[in-house]
Amino acid sequence: MKHLRVAVGGLLLTCCVTVSKRANADGPGSTDPDLSPPAIVQGRPFSALKFARRVHLDGKGKQTLIQEMGHVLLARDADGTVTMIGAQPFDQQCDVPEYGTLPPCDYWRQFVFDPKVGSIWHWGEGPLGNTSQAIQISLSTAQLADAQRLTSALRPRKFNTDLEHGVFTQDLGEATIQGIHVTGFRTVTCSGASADGPKITFHEVWISLEMRLVVKVIDGDTEGNETVSGIEHLSLSPAASLFRPPPSRSTLNYTTNSEYAQDDLTALADWFVKA
Repeated sequence: MKHLRVAVGGLLLTCCVTVSKRANADGPGSTDPDLSPPAIVQGRPFSALKFARRVHLDGKGKQTLIQEMGHVLLARDADGTVTMIGAQPFDQQCDVPEYGTLPPCDYWRQFVFDPKVGSIWHWGEGPLGNTSQAIQISLSTAQLADAQRLTSALRPRKFNTDLEHGVFTQDLGEATIQGIHVTGFRTVTCSGASADGPKITFHEVWISLEMRLVVKVIDGDTEGNETVSGIEHLSLSPAASLFRPPPSRSTLNYTTNSEYAQDDLTALADWFVKA
Protein backbone atom coordinates (compact mmCIF):
# COMPACT_ATOMS: atom_id res chain seq x y z
CA MET A 1 0.00 0.00 0.00
CA LYS A 2 2.76 2.46 0.92
CA HIS A 3 4.39 2.43 -2.52
CA LEU A 4 1.02 3.27 -4.11
CA ARG A 5 0.60 6.33 -1.93
CA VAL A 6 4.18 7.58 -2.28
CA ALA A 7 3.88 7.51 -6.06
CA VAL A 8 0.35 8.83 -6.26
CA GLY A 9 1.24 12.47 -7.06
CA GLY A 10 3.30 11.66 -10.13
CA LEU A 11 0.86 8.99 -11.23
CA LEU A 12 -2.15 11.29 -11.07
CA LEU A 13 -0.33 14.09 -12.86
CA THR A 14 0.68 11.69 -15.63
CA CYS A 15 -2.86 10.36 -15.84
CA CYS A 16 -4.30 13.85 -16.16
CA VAL A 17 -2.11 14.44 -19.19
CA THR A 18 -2.45 10.99 -20.74
CA VAL A 19 -5.38 8.98 -19.44
CA SER A 20 -4.47 5.39 -18.68
CA LYS A 21 -5.59 2.67 -21.06
CA ARG A 22 -7.32 0.92 -18.19
CA ALA A 23 -9.52 3.91 -17.47
CA ASN A 24 -10.43 4.15 -21.15
CA ALA A 25 -11.16 0.46 -21.33
CA ASP A 26 -13.61 0.60 -18.44
CA GLY A 27 -15.71 3.15 -20.32
CA PRO A 28 -18.50 5.39 -19.07
CA GLY A 29 -20.93 3.86 -16.63
CA SER A 30 -19.36 0.38 -16.31
CA THR A 31 -19.90 -1.15 -12.87
CA ASP A 32 -19.00 -4.10 -10.70
CA PRO A 33 -21.15 -7.23 -10.59
CA ASP A 34 -24.29 -7.11 -8.47
CA LEU A 35 -23.43 -6.20 -4.87
CA SER A 36 -26.95 -6.55 -3.49
CA PRO A 37 -26.67 -7.61 0.15
CA PRO A 38 -27.57 -10.95 1.67
CA ALA A 39 -30.30 -10.73 4.29
CA ILE A 40 -27.75 -11.53 7.03
CA VAL A 41 -23.95 -11.65 6.73
CA GLN A 42 -23.06 -14.98 8.35
CA GLY A 43 -19.76 -16.78 8.81
CA ARG A 44 -17.66 -13.58 8.63
CA PRO A 45 -17.06 -12.52 12.26
CA PHE A 46 -14.77 -9.62 13.08
CA SER A 47 -14.15 -6.70 15.37
CA ALA A 48 -12.31 -3.53 14.33
CA LEU A 49 -11.85 0.10 15.23
CA LYS A 50 -13.33 2.44 12.64
CA PHE A 51 -11.34 5.67 12.32
CA ALA A 52 -11.17 8.93 10.40
CA ARG A 53 -8.14 11.25 10.35
CA ARG A 54 -6.50 14.01 8.37
CA VAL A 55 -2.86 13.47 7.44
CA HIS A 56 -0.16 15.03 5.30
CA LEU A 57 2.36 13.15 3.18
CA ASP A 58 5.69 14.73 2.27
CA GLY A 59 7.51 14.06 -1.00
CA LYS A 60 9.13 10.93 0.47
CA GLY A 61 5.87 9.45 1.68
CA LYS A 62 6.38 10.27 5.37
CA GLN A 63 3.00 10.73 7.02
CA THR A 64 2.20 13.42 9.59
CA LEU A 65 -1.02 13.26 11.57
CA ILE A 66 -2.94 16.54 11.37
CA GLN A 67 -6.19 15.62 13.15
CA GLU A 68 -7.74 12.49 14.61
CA MET A 69 -11.45 12.82 13.88
CA GLY A 70 -13.31 9.91 15.48
CA HIS A 71 -13.46 6.24 16.46
CA VAL A 72 -16.18 3.61 16.72
CA LEU A 73 -15.81 -0.07 17.55
CA LEU A 74 -17.56 -2.31 15.02
CA ALA A 75 -18.12 -6.04 15.53
CA ARG A 76 -20.06 -8.88 13.92
CA ASP A 77 -20.39 -12.46 15.14
CA ALA A 78 -20.61 -15.59 13.01
CA ASP A 79 -24.44 -15.54 13.14
CA GLY A 80 -24.71 -11.99 11.78
CA THR A 81 -25.35 -10.06 15.01
CA VAL A 82 -23.59 -6.68 14.88
CA THR A 83 -22.38 -4.26 17.55
CA MET A 84 -21.39 -0.59 17.51
CA ILE A 85 -19.73 1.16 20.46
CA GLY A 86 -18.85 4.85 20.43
CA ALA A 87 -19.92 8.44 20.62
CA GLN A 88 -22.66 9.70 18.34
CA PRO A 89 -22.24 11.41 15.98
CA PHE A 90 -19.14 9.60 14.74
CA ASP A 91 -17.05 12.79 14.34
CA GLN A 92 -17.67 14.03 17.90
CA GLN A 93 -13.88 13.85 18.51
CA CYS A 94 -13.98 12.06 21.84
CA ASP A 95 -13.34 8.43 22.72
CA VAL A 96 -14.45 5.49 24.73
CA PRO A 97 -11.61 5.49 27.31
CA GLU A 98 -10.02 2.19 26.22
CA TYR A 99 -9.48 3.60 22.72
CA GLY A 100 -7.08 6.01 24.39
CA THR A 101 -6.50 8.54 21.59
CA LEU A 102 -9.05 11.35 21.91
CA PRO A 103 -10.40 12.89 25.16
CA PRO A 104 -12.91 10.63 26.96
CA CYS A 105 -16.56 11.20 26.09
CA ASP A 106 -19.10 12.11 28.76
CA TYR A 107 -21.49 9.65 27.17
CA TRP A 108 -21.26 6.93 24.57
CA ARG A 109 -23.70 4.37 23.29
CA GLN A 110 -23.44 0.66 22.71
CA PHE A 111 -26.07 -1.17 20.75
CA VAL A 112 -26.48 -4.68 19.42
CA PHE A 113 -28.58 -5.50 16.36
CA ASP A 114 -29.70 -9.14 16.19
CA PRO A 115 -31.34 -9.82 12.81
CA LYS A 116 -32.31 -13.35 13.80
CA VAL A 117 -34.82 -12.14 16.41
CA GLY A 118 -35.44 -8.74 14.82
CA SER A 119 -34.44 -6.56 17.73
CA ILE A 120 -31.93 -4.00 18.95
CA TRP A 121 -30.51 -3.78 22.48
CA HIS A 122 -29.03 -0.48 23.57
CA TRP A 123 -27.53 1.11 26.64
CA GLY A 124 -25.40 4.11 27.56
CA GLU A 125 -21.97 4.31 29.16
CA GLY A 126 -19.77 7.04 30.60
CA PRO A 127 -20.25 9.66 33.36
CA LEU A 128 -23.59 10.74 31.86
CA GLY A 129 -24.71 7.24 30.94
CA ASN A 130 -27.37 5.22 32.76
CA THR A 131 -25.41 2.30 34.21
CA SER A 132 -28.34 0.21 35.47
CA GLN A 133 -30.36 -0.91 32.49
CA ALA A 134 -30.36 -2.03 28.90
CA ILE A 135 -33.36 -1.76 26.61
CA GLN A 136 -34.45 -4.33 24.03
CA ILE A 137 -36.56 -2.95 21.19
CA SER A 138 -38.53 -5.09 18.76
CA LEU A 139 -38.11 -3.80 15.19
CA SER A 140 -40.87 -3.41 12.65
CA THR A 141 -40.56 -5.33 9.38
CA ALA A 142 -39.42 -2.19 7.57
CA GLN A 143 -36.86 -1.36 10.28
CA LEU A 144 -35.48 -4.88 10.21
CA ALA A 145 -34.94 -4.65 6.44
CA ASP A 146 -33.35 -1.23 6.88
CA ALA A 147 -30.96 -2.47 9.58
CA GLN A 148 -29.93 -5.43 7.41
CA ARG A 149 -29.24 -3.11 4.49
CA LEU A 150 -27.23 -0.67 6.61
CA THR A 151 -24.88 -3.43 7.78
CA SER A 152 -24.40 -5.41 4.57
CA ALA A 153 -25.08 -3.33 1.44
CA LEU A 154 -21.91 -2.34 -0.43
CA ARG A 155 -22.35 0.45 -2.96
CA PRO A 156 -21.55 -0.59 -6.55
CA ARG A 157 -18.43 0.96 -7.98
CA LYS A 158 -19.34 3.24 -10.87
CA PHE A 159 -16.43 3.75 -13.24
CA ASN A 160 -16.78 7.37 -14.26
CA THR A 161 -14.71 8.19 -17.32
CA ASP A 162 -15.55 11.71 -18.48
CA LEU A 163 -12.44 12.86 -20.29
CA GLU A 164 -14.02 16.11 -21.41
CA HIS A 165 -14.40 17.19 -17.78
CA GLY A 166 -11.16 15.58 -16.54
CA VAL A 167 -12.66 12.71 -14.53
CA PHE A 168 -11.72 9.06 -14.80
CA THR A 169 -11.56 5.94 -12.64
CA GLN A 170 -8.65 3.52 -12.32
CA ASP A 171 -8.98 -0.09 -11.24
CA LEU A 172 -6.28 -0.60 -8.59
CA GLY A 173 -6.56 -4.38 -8.53
CA GLU A 174 -6.05 -6.49 -5.42
CA ALA A 175 -4.18 -5.93 -2.18
CA THR A 176 -4.11 -7.00 1.46
CA ILE A 177 -5.12 -4.55 4.21
CA GLN A 178 -5.42 -5.52 7.86
CA GLY A 179 -4.72 -9.09 6.77
CA ILE A 180 -7.78 -9.42 4.53
CA HIS A 181 -8.09 -9.49 0.75
CA VAL A 182 -9.39 -6.26 -0.80
CA THR A 183 -9.95 -4.75 -4.24
CA GLY A 184 -9.54 -1.06 -4.95
CA PHE A 185 -10.33 1.74 -7.36
CA ARG A 186 -9.42 5.40 -7.59
CA THR A 187 -11.41 8.21 -9.19
CA VAL A 188 -9.23 11.13 -10.32
CA THR A 189 -10.51 14.64 -11.02
CA CYS A 190 -8.44 17.26 -12.85
CA SER A 191 -9.81 20.79 -12.81
CA GLY A 192 -8.95 24.49 -12.73
CA ALA A 193 -6.10 24.59 -15.24
CA SER A 194 -3.67 27.45 -14.54
CA ALA A 195 -0.04 28.42 -15.01
CA ASP A 196 0.79 26.00 -12.18
CA GLY A 197 -1.12 23.17 -13.84
CA PRO A 198 -4.49 21.58 -13.05
CA LYS A 199 -5.84 20.95 -9.56
CA ILE A 200 -5.77 17.20 -9.09
CA THR A 201 -7.79 15.34 -6.45
CA PHE A 202 -8.55 11.67 -5.98
CA HIS A 203 -11.03 9.42 -4.18
CA GLU A 204 -9.67 5.95 -3.44
CA VAL A 205 -11.74 3.06 -2.08
CA TRP A 206 -10.73 -0.43 -0.92
CA ILE A 207 -13.41 -3.02 -0.16
CA SER A 208 -13.58 -6.65 0.92
CA LEU A 209 -16.38 -8.44 -0.91
CA GLU A 210 -15.87 -11.55 1.22
CA MET A 211 -16.20 -9.63 4.51
CA ARG A 212 -18.84 -7.19 3.16
CA LEU A 213 -16.74 -4.28 4.42
CA VAL A 214 -15.36 -1.00 3.19
CA VAL A 215 -11.82 -1.27 4.57
CA LYS A 216 -10.24 2.07 3.60
CA VAL A 217 -11.17 5.30 1.85
CA ILE A 218 -8.68 8.06 0.97
CA ASP A 219 -9.60 11.51 -0.32
CA GLY A 220 -6.52 13.50 -1.25
CA ASP A 221 -4.60 15.74 -3.62
CA THR A 222 -1.13 15.97 -5.11
CA GLU A 223 -0.06 18.37 -2.34
CA GLY A 224 -0.08 15.43 0.08
CA ASN A 225 -3.26 16.42 1.93
CA GLU A 226 -5.42 13.40 2.72
CA THR A 227 -8.50 12.49 4.71
CA VAL A 228 -8.23 8.79 5.49
CA SER A 229 -11.00 6.68 6.95
CA GLY A 230 -11.10 2.96 7.46
CA ILE A 231 -10.82 0.13 9.95
CA GLU A 232 -7.81 -0.95 11.98
CA HIS A 233 -6.96 -3.32 14.85
CA LEU A 234 -8.96 -5.98 13.01
CA SER A 235 -9.64 -9.27 14.74
CA LEU A 236 -11.45 -12.21 13.16
CA SER A 237 -12.27 -13.64 16.61
CA PRO A 238 -14.43 -11.02 18.37
CA ALA A 239 -15.20 -11.46 22.06
CA ALA A 240 -18.63 -12.99 22.72
CA SER A 241 -19.26 -10.32 25.38
CA LEU A 242 -19.55 -7.69 22.65
CA PHE A 243 -22.89 -9.09 21.52
CA ARG A 244 -24.93 -8.97 24.72
CA PRO A 245 -25.61 -6.50 27.51
CA PRO A 246 -23.04 -6.67 30.34
CA PRO A 247 -24.01 -8.67 33.47
CA SER A 248 -24.08 -5.43 35.48
CA ARG A 249 -27.22 -4.39 33.57
CA SER A 250 -29.60 -6.08 35.95
CA THR A 251 -32.69 -4.32 34.54
CA LEU A 252 -33.54 -5.31 30.98
CA ASN A 253 -36.50 -3.34 29.68
CA TYR A 254 -38.34 -4.70 26.66
CA THR A 255 -40.60 -2.79 24.32
CA THR A 256 -42.45 -3.56 21.12
CA ASN A 257 -42.73 0.18 20.33
CA SER A 258 -40.40 0.29 17.35
CA GLU A 259 -40.32 4.11 17.37
CA TYR A 260 -37.70 3.88 20.12
CA ALA A 261 -35.31 2.23 17.64
CA GLN A 262 -35.13 5.19 15.25
CA ASP A 263 -32.11 6.81 16.94
CA ASP A 264 -30.29 3.49 16.85
CA LEU A 265 -31.02 3.05 13.14
CA THR A 266 -29.73 6.57 12.51
CA ALA A 267 -26.53 5.63 14.31
CA LEU A 268 -26.37 2.32 12.43
CA ALA A 269 -26.09 4.32 9.20
CA ASP A 270 -22.50 5.00 10.35
CA TRP A 271 -21.70 1.27 10.29
CA PHE A 272 -19.78 1.44 7.03
CA VAL A 273 -16.75 3.55 6.32
CA LYS A 274 -18.19 6.09 3.89
CA ALA A 275 -17.21 5.20 0.33
